[in-house]
Amino acid sequence: MSCQNKLKQLGIAVHNYHDSVLAYPAFRCMKPGGENGTPPAAATWFSGRVALLPFLEMAPIFEQHKTTVFSGSWWSYWNPVQTSVLAVPIPAFYCPSDGVGFAKPTEHSTPANYRFCAGDNPLDNSTTPNRPNARGPFSPMTYYDFSAVTDGLSNTLMFTERCLPPLVGGDIKVKSAVYMSATSANVGLGSDLVTDRSVCLGKALGDEYKPVTGSDSIWGQECGWFYASGTLWNSAFTTHLPPNAPSCWLNANPYTMAMTASSYHPGGVNAVLMDGAVKFVQEGIDNGPSSVTGFPGGVVAGASPFGIWGAYGTRDGSESVPSLDRQ
Repeated sequence: MSCQNKLKQLGIAVHNYHDSVLAYPAFRCMKPGGENGTPPAAATWFSGRVALLPFLEMAPIFEQHKTTVFSGSWWSYWNPVQTSVLAVPIPAFYCPSDGVGFAKPTEHSTPANYRFCAGDNPLDNSTTPNRPNARGPFSPMTYYDFSAVTDGLSNTLMFTERCLPPLVGGDIKVKSAVYMSATSANVGLGSDLVTDRSVCLGKALGDEYKPVTGSDSIWGQECGWFYASGTLWNSAFTTHLPPNAPSCWLNANPYTMAMTASSYHPGGVNAVLMDGAVKFVQEGIDNGPSSVTGFPGGVVAGASPFGIWGAYGTRDGSESVPSLDRQ
């Protein structure tokens, strides 16, 4: 109930933000106050969560972000050694079921479980704004308003949650870590399409990943531990695979990623829809037939091939979906 209440408050914050600026934030957006430092590219890597802080009774933290100056690379901004603002706990972004707590090593910022919906296309993860294959309600450096959600606000996901990886040792849990492959064949992702979803799903061995081979690896150290970073691996999720499924990342292209929703709630995840309604989504929700092996990475239109979960991830797929109360 505590998690659901936090998601409800996030939904209200997005609506209040929309009322204020006539749009809602991108999942990766401009630093509050503009560039405010160098290099210029660093100013476009901020999470939309930062933009929501004033609407979550965290305006002083937002103002600190506005006045903090970059030092060196954009990466240095996330390091609390240089900016203490990132060390302040933001309870609104943290699910109490996760169990990790606010404790963190110096080189990481306060974490966040709650993420923006980036849609059903794991290839819509570039730093380029206004991507033609952006199918979710939230996209990098693209600010939609509610009229862009033509599927209906009650049929489109806004936020869900993802488990945080413990920052010790070599975590290999499916719910928190990410399988990283140097080649597309090993994760079912290519440069222009989803080649086979079963490949990523097959990396799971119970609740853990199968042992890696060759140049492949498992990333479990940073995903979700930088609440102010607008990268997909820190701020968004995709509906190309069902909740609590493995997450996979194509090393050859760091913006090609299937980032699944996950939680330690038994049997599924909590989510808030674009209309502000909070729902519990079962991990067994329909995610399309097993025969779905291809999905173009260019201009994509029409219904999601990834079942009910995929359809709830799109903003304009024109799908007919049942209520999540009748999964």
